[in-house]
Amino acid sequence: MGIKDFLALLVSVIAITLSLVTFYLQRIRKKDKVIGHLISTGDVKSQGNYDQYAEYSISNIGDTQLVIKNVKVLKPYPWGFDEFTSQTNNVPFILKPNEISIVNVTYDSRHFKPENIVHIEFGIFSPNGRGYKLRHSFGQLLDSIDGQWDIFILNKEHEVS
Repeated sequence: MGIKDFLALLVSVIAITLSLVTFYLQRIRKKDKVIGHLISTGDVKSQGNYDQYAEYSISNIGDTQLVIKNVKVLKPYPWGFDEFTSQTNNVPFILKPNEISIVNVTYDSRHFKPENIVHIEFGIFSPNGRGYKLRHSFGQLLDSIDGQWDIFILNKEHEVS
């Protein structure tokens, strides 16, 4: 076996390996991944009972379509969380891979004291049957929580069984 035969065999092995890896990444492996970011919070004018808002960007950086089914406003208590009524725009919606959507959540601030923490929970479902609860927290007072303006990422710990 000469050097030409060896090089031809090496190139063939590399090509087969690359095609198998590409096939796996495109056809077999499916990854659910979302990045969220709090864009702004503040007062809403003339929205009835809903006088506060939180605006989020939600990006699907995975390779499966995801459904953003619901958005909840939660307040923590020692025994758990209470859910409060809120309004959101365009929810539920489908978020395709590499898409981004803006979600506006309005809620009644009378349920919260200025020092309270507000939790916004996104209910997310994937086509493979997985459900997720992605929660983000922020303070009623501007910059009252470290990292409230940082991105938050969907991962395995958010999966609901």
